[in-house]
Amino acid sequence: MDWLLDPSHDLSHPLRHKSLADQLQSVDFICAAMDCSTKSRAREIPRVFDDGRPAPKPLRSEEFPEGLPSLTQSQQNRVDTDNSATEFLLDQIQQLALRGGGSVRENPWRSLHWFLPQEHAMMESGLWQDKRYSACCLMGARAKSQCLRRNLDEIAHLEDRGG
Repeated sequence: MDWLLDPSHDLSHPLRHKSLADQLQSVDFICAAMDCSTKSRAREIPRVFDDGRPAPKPLRSEEFPEGLPSLTQSQQNRVDTDNSATEFLLDQIQQLALRGGGSVRENPWRSLHWFLPQEHAMMESGLWQDKRYSACCLMGARAKSQCLRRNLDEIAHLEDRGG
């Protein structure tokens, strides 16, 4: 979702929605690493760059997972673009699950993505389960807590070897 090869790959664009939705009718499995650039909790940490500029501020919160009410127009456009792509992808994942297909989506455990109303509704359907695990971030020493939300029972049995 967050790597645009060319403009035709923009998952927030309605024309891409149509062509990709048609293609996804023939798949049995979708694996998605949801874009977290506007949903990252790292934005909550007050920071300043070496040159004195402040680091990016939060664009969302648990209370306002679809975007803070105080966003600038530029920030709102960025959040709206992410929301459009996310809504489309979650719709496709839900439709696939209802057809009997499998799916896994990944994001950090504390990501504001999991607070989206669409994610809450999907989770309440009973089709989805979370698998929390630890992942190493760029070969770092810290254990990064991640979540796989899936409708495949086999993933529940994976062993977490994180710290």
